[in-house]
Amino acid sequence: MECSAIATTAPQPPAPHSYKLPSPPSETPEPPGEHLDIVRDVVRDDWAALRARHLHHRADDNHADPPFVRYARQQHVCHYLLRRLDTARQSDLLPATWLAGMATEQARLAHVAARLPGVLAEVTRAMAAADVETRVLKGRPFAVRYFGDAELRRLVDVDVLVRRDRVNAALGVLWSLGFRTKPRRVDMTDDGPVMRARPLRTEHAMAFIRDGVNVDLHWRLRNAPAYRINENDVWAAPQTVEVDGETYSVLSDEYELLLLLLSIAHDIGRCACRLKHLLDVYQMLRSGHAAIDWPAFFERRAADRTLGVCVNVLWIVLDVFECADDLPALRDALAPYAARRVEMSVDEEIAMIHRAPGTVDNAVWLGKVYPISPWRDLVWLTDRNVTHVGRLYVSFYRTLRFLLRLGCYYARRPTGR
Repeated sequence: MECSAIATTAPQPPAPHSYKLPSPPSETPEPPGEHLDIVRDVVRDDWAALRARHLHHRADDNHADPPFVRYARQQHVCHYLLRRLDTARQSDLLPATWLAGMATEQARLAHVAARLPGVLAEVTRAMAAADVETRVLKGRPFAVRYFGDAELRRLVDVDVLVRRDRVNAALGVLWSLGFRTKPRRVDMTDDGPVMRARPLRTEHAMAFIRDGVNVDLHWRLRNAPAYRINENDVWAAPQTVEVDGETYSVLSDEYELLLLLLSIAHDIGRCACRLKHLLDVYQMLRSGHAAIDWPAFFERRAADRTLGVCVNVLWIVLDVFECADDLPALRDALAPYAARRVEMSVDEEIAMIHRAPGTVDNAVWLGKVYPISPWRDLVWLTDRNVTHVGRLYVSFYRTLRFLLRLGCYYARRPTGR
């Protein structure tokens, strides 16, 4: 695709989306309990411990949707468990009803997952033709790089990072390929679509869709007023990964890890973190392919004001997967930063990543690890959320609701309820 062709393409009305990824019905979060222990056995290749549980004889009251299947589905690890058990030839350790239930979830997403490699290749080629430099985030390149198998990660979209001053060029490329986003975020001009200043200023990414396949266009790793991440460092020292017959540019190990840690922290804060996200970090660290100088890593995190977030999320990963002794270099590098760690038990950490949306406890945790500056963050949140006068009422309601929940949280703390 030629760059000139993109620039001269006349603005077109949004194309109808004939298909959207079906979502499972909203469910009450399944408590971890033994379910987490089972996942942990598979993740750590502890087949002896898994065999000792004698799960293959387990009979569930609900054969159509066993509790473990609900847990694996909610935590987005069905793909990982099925593939890992199959490649290790250990599928007989789980009941057939569990395997069938997880296979059903895998099939639900299969038609979208099968199209992602082609979409990723199409988008990155078009970006290169338009002289837009890209870094592929997460996805199949991440799975090949750190899991050693592209099929071990659950994939539902494509994530691409571009430089901030090339966002509109990247937007033009996606538009020319038929991808569309919410109209209120884009202005149409004679030269094509242009991103509005507010989302460019207050967001870190924007989702585009074409026929049910999402492409997330990123221009920052994360956008929060406290962070001081050097974008030149993010783009320095790229690596390449070959997957599906294509070669993709990806972030360095350090910034791939930073991306994951920041995403997990903010997902925990809004009760959207899943075990899959922590598994990404664990697999990255365990693979041995991530060459990270931990003392230098933490020094740079102190400089860009992400140290508290990174330290706490890394400890959560070590605790959830009980792997501190397996990663002694990281454990020892974390020791000098013990004062930055939010004091909580392992059970509380596990509970935090399994809570239902709207739980204020997680927002309190994020407030402790994020370097808050009240006035600066208030200005940023107002700029981000009050996009027009009509949003004032919605923002006021949400703020009042959050404050009421926060008050209830602190009111119950002294009694331990």
